[in-house]
Amino acid sequence: MALSNSPRNHTLITLEACKSFAFGMKFRDTRRNPLDLTGAEVRLVVAQPQHLGGAQVIARDATLLDAALGLAQFELQADDLDLVEGDYPFAVVLETANGYSTLVLKGSIDLRSNVETESTARTYSGVNPSTNMAVFLEEGNVVNVVVENVDGLSVIVEDRINDFTEEMDAKVEIVDQLTDTSTVAATAAAASASSAASSAALASAIALNDANAALQGAIENPSSPLGGSLREAIADDVTDPGSQIGTALTDTFAL
Repeated sequence: MALSNSPRNHTLITLEACKSFAFGMKFRDTRRNPLDLTGAEVRLVVAQPQHLGGAQVIARDATLLDAALGLAQFELQADDLDLVEGDYPFAVVLETANGYSTLVLKGSIDLRSNVETESTARTYSGVNPSTNMAVFLEEGNVVNVVVENVDGLSVIVEDRINDFTEEMDAKVEIVDQLTDTSTVAATAAAASASSAASSAALASAIALNDANAALQGAIENPSSPLGGSLREAIADDVTDPGSQIGTALTDTFAL
């Protein structure tokens, strides 16, 4: 057994420098009921890469759109992301009204440079983010985080991909086992049918051999009806010069 207050997922977010970014979070319990965030705070912290010093470059509280329904939203302006290219570690923390803190998300932001920088002079407000996450908690601990919809953003949750891969591998293994079972059953059925056919052929051969033996015995036994009839017929043919046997005997003796 392992105990931890660390999220099971490592989240990678790929962003363009000097461009705006917003994302929403829906907090739910494991039964998908909304969690009341009244009096709570949801905070995003982004730090420099270690080779640049590791100092915090962004510390932003989420806007609680509807605390009773557990709806929060982060809004980053283009100026917030006016940073040099690199991998920036980040964390999202939920702190309840009584001071209990939970790490909701943990990962890194892959910040990529681009040639346009004029956007840093502009700000936005009231945006409806195209990226939303559902955060499931149980007794203050994060159970899972699911990206519900993404548009123009690359979000990779490595553990969820691994879980999906393992699940698919297990299903493929089950299919293989079923296929093997079907093959064995088909082979057994074919072998059974072949064995039945062989047995039937053997029985027919034995019956035919018995019939031949019985017929031969009847012919050779003069006291049997068949043997007596055959002998009388042969005797009649021998004494009849017009029969084929009589003709053949007459020609033979004439020679």
